[in-house]
Amino acid sequence: MCGTLDRILDPDVKAIRETRGRCQSQFAAMIGVKLNILQNWERKRVRPAGPVGALIQIVATDSHAVIRALYMATQHEIGCPHRNVLS
Repeated sequence: MCGTLDRILDPDVKAIRETRGRCQSQFAAMIGVKLNILQNWERKRVRPAGPVGALIQIVATDSHAVIRALYMATQHEIGCPHRNVLS
C-alpha cells in the first residue's frame, strides 16, 4: 500500500505524459495547467498537489476518460447541442 500512496503523492509526471504519447504542451492543455508548471513538475522542482495530482493519476490509468470528460464540460459551457459526440 505504501508504494501506491507514494505514486499518488509523487507521480512521475514525465513518464505518465510520455506513456500517453503527449508532448508537454498537449499534456499541459489536457489537464488545464500552464506549460511552465508542467515543466517544473517534470523537473521535480515542485509536486502536483490536490485535485490535479488526482487528475494526473486518472490520466495515468485512463487518459481517454479525462479527454471525454473535459470535452463534454467544454461543450456544455458553450451550449453545444451535440454533446454526445464522444459517448
